[in-house]
Amino acid sequence: MKTYENLTDGLQTILLMYQKGYVHHIAFLTSKDKIQTLDEKWEEEFGTNLPAHKRHYRKSKKLANAVAYSMPIIGSDKSQVILMATNEWKAMPESTEWHRQNWTNRYPIISRFHMLKETRNGKGVMTWRIDPIELLQEEKYLNYLVHLGGVSQVAANTKRIVAFYPMFGGVRRQIRTMLKDSARQWQHKHKTPWPGPNPDALPILAFKRAAS
Repeated sequence: MKTYENLTDGLQTILLMYQKGYVHHIAFLTSKDKIQTLDEKWEEEFGTNLPAHKRHYRKSKKLANAVAYSMPIIGSDKSQVILMATNEWKAMPESTEWHRQNWTNRYPIISRFHMLKETRNGKGVMTWRIDPIELLQEEKYLNYLVHLGGVSQVAANTKRIVAFYPMFGGVRRQIRTMLKDSARQWQHKHKTPWPGPNPDALPILAFKRAAS
């Protein structure tokens, strides 16, 4: 099991592996002291730590592959673990552990983020977005600060937002929309330049390669 200390790196890997065909998963929270035992169990039952050439061989024989990751989540001392499997798990012997898991092919939800497919320029693109409830809370608080008119408070909060959230395409578009709306409200109400970051110049997340 690959353990990530940084949530952004974990989310990036899950997204990439989903696109490589690991479209079934189970995910849950656990304490950090249980991760090693879980790792050993999944390695034995699903080969989650197999090297790339053995995964390639299994794929050529139409055998299932699985990968596993753990990562921190926002606002908790627990870790989130996720076991991801390829479609071939359905063809594995029914007596094996492959058929004892409650696999789902719904898009993963990790911490305060959910995966989805967006349509961009006529094509489907997989990405992450901020959970709607989390986003609404951010919007309401920023709107409150805008109406108060505190330049330093708005500047500090918007800087935090941009630094805090991983700028996957879906997240970036959510934050850009939020900042544009807030900038319009600010300029309409206070008639002064927007003190926050430029919504059209947000950071772009650089993607790393993930092993098959």
